[in-house]
Amino acid sequence: DISGELSAMMLDTEQTFNSLIDKVAPDEATRDAIRGNRIYQTLSNHFSGSQEYMASEALFDLVDSGRFDLVVLDTPPAKNALNFLEASSKLARFLDPRVIKWFLVPYRERRGIGKLMMGTSVLMFKLLGAIFGKEFLAEFSEFLINFEKLYDGFQARHEAVHELLRSKDKTKFIAVCAATDASMDVTKHFIQELLDKELPLAGVVVNKMLQVVDLNSDHLESFKLDLDALDIAVHQEELLRKLEQAHSEMKDQSDIEQDLLNEFKISISNSLNGGFIAKTPRIRGEVHDIKALVNLSYFLFGN
Repeated sequence: DISGELSAMMLDTEQTFNSLIDKVAPDEATRDAIRGNRIYQTLSNHFSGSQEYMASEALFDLVDSGRFDLVVLDTPPAKNALNFLEASSKLARFLDPRVIKWFLVPYRERRGIGKLMMGTSVLMFKLLGAIFGKEFLAEFSEFLINFEKLYDGFQARHEAVHELLRSKDKTKFIAVCAATDASMDVTKHFIQELLDKELPLAGVVVNKMLQVVDLNSDHLESFKLDLDALDIAVHQEELLRKLEQAHSEMKDQSDIEQDLLNEFKISISNSLNGGFIAKTPRIRGEVHDIKALVNLSYFLFGN
């Protein structure tokens, strides 16, 4: 009997961004001004890295809510997963008051701004104005002025997310790869990145491995009996020969994957720091319900 619930969520980047603005805006007027700004509306959908950043925000909110015993975030392949780890710091750097002030130099009279910085920002605004028009510049400036007020809120959220990701008590990273040279090389790089960033690695799963047993005389005899029982007109010897050949090719591939796994284990043994390394076979059907998850867990954890 299972008394708990299994929930699934697909990230809505725009809605998550809006929710974040609601949390960090200092007042309703600032919140409404930002959410009504066309620059923000475009940014919330197309900002480079916004999906990764909003994933980290959604993850933080789900964990912080206390509603769930376990939250699993499934990222894209390892190369892109690193974007998720770096996304919040990228946006925090963009919202740095020094960066925004530089953008707003042509619209503000501030002392102590060097001629070079004044000149480059004015030149950039002239270029943007020539391409997009004055109306765009006005909205862009209004967007930056309002976003400047959110820096402290974004910085606090950024630090909270990083603290969660680095917490050895709350967070565990699991690297998943295929039994191929290319996938394992990417995973080695990902593991090293996790170590460099001092993020807690729990272990590695090598996924969808072929598991082919040796073929012996008992198997062949069983095949023959099955064919006899079917009572169909086939050339049994030819069919058995083709089955043996197909099995031999699959067994060779299975052995290659096992050799790769053995080499992989040796190459990352010093990086795991006591973490696990597990493998899962290729199984029929999709893993999309409790029964399939339980079935998969036997391969990962035993009974």
